[in-house]
Amino acid sequence: MFRKINYDKYPGEFPMFTKITDMLEFDTTQKLTCKFNDQFPNDQLMWHIDNLPGNPRKERVHTSEFKYQSPDKLRVLITLEDHEPGQVFQFGNIVYTQWKAGTIFAWEWSTLPHATWNGSWIKRPCLQITGTATNATWDIINNGSTKKEYKI
Repeated sequence: MFRKINYDKYPGEFPMFTKITDMLEFDTTQKLTCKFNDQFPNDQLMWHIDNLPGNPRKERVHTSEFKYQSPDKLRVLITLEDHEPGQVFQFGNIVYTQWKAGTIFAWEWSTLPHATWNGSWIKRPCLQITGTATNATWDIINNGSTKKEYKI
């Protein structure tokens, strides 16, 4: 699938990742999960709906066994490098390619099937952050565009 490090469990060891997480202004009084995902060439994460907690199961995609998250929960995936040919994200029936480093994807991960595949020759690093969004977090997400940049 991919190599992951829960960087929130190593305070001070990943300062740039921490700055990116802080910029999104999640509610830090609630559970916040911060992962560095390093997807190697030919790794994939099959079409699935996250199980919360647990590993993805095929059965969740084909049944109505959904566990809706509260509306203030948010998961984002932040690309750390530009897209390379062969790298793909899919959320529902929409396939994404051609992203730039720093692109933020946000989706309803507990009910929307999604997948990722790295068919390139280069690793695909991303940050995955899941937590309780604040009004400031939603402002960043809702007002985002390909023309907007945040300096960290």
